[in-house]
Amino acid sequence: MAKHEVFGSNGVVVLVSDEELNAALGQPAPLPTQIINAAAKSGRKDLAEKIRLSLCAPVRSQKLAAAKALFVLDYKSAAPDLLALSQKETDQVVSNTFSAVHLALTGTENAVKYFLNPNSDPNTASRLILNYNSYIHLRIEDLEFLAIALTEYHTRSLPWLKNYNEEHWNGDLLVMIAALSKSDAVERLLKPESSLMRETILQALTALLAMSIDKELRKDIKTLQRKLHG
Repeated sequence: MAKHEVFGSNGVVVLVSDEELNAALGQPAPLPTQIINAAAKSGRKDLAEKIRLSLCAPVRSQKLAAAKALFVLDYKSAAPDLLALSQKETDQVVSNTFSAVHLALTGTENAVKYFLNPNSDPNTASRLILNYNSYIHLRIEDLEFLAIALTEYHTRSLPWLKNYNEEHWNGDLLVMIAALSKSDAVERLLKPESSLMRETILQALTALLAMSIDKELRKDIKTLQRKLHG
């Protein structure tokens, strides 16, 4: 059986086997961080309900992993729980993540609407991007959201982006570029029906390269450019 390379609770990469994932079906929630991450990476929707229950875990890494996994598995049934827990959660990072995943699970159009709202909370709006720092296989609606977000991060026309922390701005862009650089995303973007979206992304990438940006970000952008030019 397969083994999945994922992050554990302490940020160290570990291997999780399919046998361990199968065994998790009989374990009580909350599940360990590495099991949650491996379930997301391998698309184990049969573990989604236990992952939903793991949103109430005592450890931040478990809560964040559970929210991201529910996003990856597109487990829409968890949306009400995420909203309710986001309002009770005292850890602001966890609360904002729960809010962002809730928005995404209620529909990408809701995520776009919130992201583009000039009065949105920057901490939640930016978490809509950090949702993609995950094991997700991008759907067409995810690519559309990222194309919009990439353009907005370049123009900074949104009020909440005008004075946005530079380090966070750079980090969010790295997440977007990494997501768009995945092989399945590139394959989808190179299809004829995606030509307009691909052109939008390429225009944003060219504009970003004309700015003073981090070396790592510049390198990643150029790599993505080459991929999208086929």
